[in-house]
Amino acid sequence: MSIELKKVESRERSVFYVYVWNYEGTRYTDKWVGYNLQYMLLLSEPNSYKVNGYFGKEELQKYFNDLLKQFKINPSFFERTKKEYLEGWEKLFPYALKKKQIKSIPELKEYFHTWIYWFGALCNIYIAPDMKCVPKPIQKEALRLREMTQEYADALDETYLEFMRTHYPQYKEIMYVLTPEEIFSLEKKPFSNAKLKEIKGRLKGFFIWKDKIHPLSEFEQIKKRDDIHFTQEIEKKQTTLKGNVAFPGNVKGIVHIIKIKADLPQFKEGEILVTEMTSPDYVSYMKKAAAVITNEGGIVCHAAIACREMKIPCIIGTKTATKVLKDGMEIEINSNN
Repeated sequence: MSIELKKVESRERSVFYVYVWNYEGTRYTDKWVGYNLQYMLLLSEPNSYKVNGYFGKEELQKYFNDLLKQFKINPSFFERTKKEYLEGWEKLFPYALKKKQIKSIPELKEYFHTWIYWFGALCNIYIAPDMKCVPKPIQKEALRLREMTQEYADALDETYLEFMRTHYPQYKEIMYVLTPEEIFSLEKKPFSNAKLKEIKGRLKGFFIWKDKIHPLSEFEQIKKRDDIHFTQEIEKKQTTLKGNVAFPGNVKGIVHIIKIKADLPQFKEGEILVTEMTSPDYVSYMKKAAAVITNEGGIVCHAAIACREMKIPCIIGTKTATKVLKDGMEIEINSNN
């Protein structure tokens, strides 16, 4: 049976974070909708920590429909979501603020499982405001909760990375590509030379499919074996690019495409920042932008919230902006409509 996958979002994160994302989808969505997701691919770009998240197209639509049904007919569903969201965040917040540091592998294990517990509720909170049929009071409260933690999106991954820098500096080179299980195994013994060679191979790229991590070099083989296909976004020659208005405005400017965070220092004041999605690391550069355009995102995504606060014209959810637009192009943004 052919498997059609649809790209949903991309993030620059460690494999530790990516496994929080993965396990929440493949092992823990059953507590929300009665089943776990079978088809979830997390695919890094070559020689990069940028990971693209793909989900089974039909399965993802079913999941959204079942989630919407719960929000509409089950009043206690959102209350349970909110409860788990706040309980998880109460435990994670001291780490995000750097008031607390992870000091041992057992503490890291607890942190990891708390993060997964919270991440499921976060996903519900994230999705609710963008679902048109979700009751307005739920949308409003979900938006408030999302905005409450938005600025700390990068801090949780940084907490893990700081633990590795402090307690296992000998593995600094590979800390971005270690799985949780590999990290936890360090409590008993260091990595063997064979294991180190395997892990270092991921620095060239990796993917996670059916909970297992593979080097990027194996992707075409597994893609063929499992008959994986990708939903293609239409990328015809366009004179108009459309998305959702996060903050209105009418400006002209020069396009500057940011593919990864390392590109940010090249961004110049007055340019139009075009990227897949922003994160807190982008904020100081967004302040210099004439406008912001993203491929991804809904009304509670980071770009939308940050641009509303900074009153910068912003269009989100264009799907193909980074492919249709080119560096140096002069464009006009009309986000008043």
